[in-house]
Amino acid sequence: MPAASAADVNTAVRRAQAAQPGRERLGLDGQAACFTALRQQLVAAVRSWLDAIDCGDPVRAMRTDVDICLGYLDAYPSMVYGV
Repeated sequence: MPAASAADVNTAVRRAQAAQPGRERLGLDGQAACFTALRQQLVAAVRSWLDAIDCGDPVRAMRTDVDICLGYLDAYPSMVYGV
């Protein structure tokens, strides 16, 4: 993974700050719905990709990583209410 430059980081921060008002307008339910949609899209994309290039141990390792990530995405919407 390439390292981000200072300009890359500054751009990311500016974009995140610009997006924050919209995120706040979504409210917790809207944010939870976004994570649910992200999860569904991630599952569909990754499963299709893995099926297309399944080649042994590296793919099995990736499946484990995807399962771990999906667990976080499943848990986040309910955790946000506890904040």
